[in-house]
Amino acid sequence: MENKKITKIIKEPLSNEIEKKLLKNKKAAAYARVSSSSAEQRTSLDTQVKYYKALISKKENWDFIEIYYDYGISGLSCKKRDGFNRMVDDALAGKIDLVITKSLSRFARNTVDTLLVLRKLTAAGVAVYFEKENINTLDSDGEFMITLLSSLAQEESRSMSRNITWGHRKRFSDGKYSVAYSHFLGYDRGKDGTPVVNPEEAKIVRLIYRLYFLGANFGGICDYLNKCNILTPCGNDSWDISTVKRILTNEKYKGDALLQKTYKAHFLDKRAKKNNGAVPQHYVSNGHEAIIPPEIFDLLQEEIEMRKNLLPGCKSKITLNNKVICGLCGSSYMRSKNFWRCRNLYDRQKHCPNIKNDYLEKSCAAVLKKEFSQRVSVIETCGALLSEIRPEMAKRECINKFSITLKIQTHFIMTIGYGELQ
Repeated sequence: MENKKITKIIKEPLSNEIEKKLLKNKKAAAYARVSSSSAEQRTSLDTQVKYYKALISKKENWDFIEIYYDYGISGLSCKKRDGFNRMVDDALAGKIDLVITKSLSRFARNTVDTLLVLRKLTAAGVAVYFEKENINTLDSDGEFMITLLSSLAQEESRSMSRNITWGHRKRFSDGKYSVAYSHFLGYDRGKDGTPVVNPEEAKIVRLIYRLYFLGANFGGICDYLNKCNILTPCGNDSWDISTVKRILTNEKYKGDALLQKTYKAHFLDKRAKKNNGAVPQHYVSNGHEAIIPPEIFDLLQEEIEMRKNLLPGCKSKITLNNKVICGLCGSSYMRSKNFWRCRNLYDRQKHCPNIKNDYLEKSCAAVLKKEFSQRVSVIETCGALLSEIRPEMAKRECINKFSITLKIQTHFIMTIGYGELQ
């Protein structure tokens, strides 16, 4: 048609719309993070907090909300970053419209976490501005740039993790090591970084070893230390069994060191796993001064194993333990607080019932009453029981004789080796 007319429609660029949004009244906040707790990093964090507080306060159309921060926390995970998570919660609750942060690496170093959080905030209408990269999440190409740059930040963390891991393993292969002196009883950090005996704490370590040799178990040692008001390696006033066990089994007390006991499977996963051969280990002999002579330490390890293997069926104080058998699957029942539950309770192929403890006790009492009412020979029953108990009694007698000999020998060894404890 001759009168046909085409008109070009020019819309205002999205970036201008974003600029207008940012010029409106905003509830603004900032986020800062440092990954270590050194004095230099603390100064850096303080500087960031002051800078962002001044920046937001200068803007006439911005209302200062808060400076959120995390101190000495890695950016590879959001789980333990209390300041970060609180900021996200406040933003999603409508308390914040704009978040300013130094860079993507300060915000998060995990690509997946970064994108998930930013998408939540964007959907809630909350803008995040990264100063270093000059990126606003409300911009049209913001997510593409964030994906690219956060991937680079994650790769940088991977590279740093590899370098640190290589450094640790190189030190281990050279026989160099250190310990967590702040909660390691008996040693202080020496001038060259190696462990040096702390005389006062060493007395406590020797006392723990002596008590075990004299027949005390882990729990008994805990009770004794608590009664004596002796503080734990961390400075607490209550000892627990795991702490005593670690002291009695740690090879560093005999002057040796097993290196790389744990490892981290992935740089994004900060959890330490027990090293059962996944990565090389190194054993350093005579690397530092011993608190416990090696022969005494090795003898105590044998004592621990011997106690562990003796009378395996006598650990439980529950009379019916391992005596109640499930009629459906044949497994034994175990007791919870008020019920007995089959060990295969959660096997979908079976529907093993629970048994109330009161019901079980009454049933057992009824059975026993019935047996005795039928005049079952008590003498024969006791004789059968004695025939089962006699081997254990003989074993106990042998153990008692051995323990007496061991206590006498240990007394002389420990006294000659260490002198009398105060």
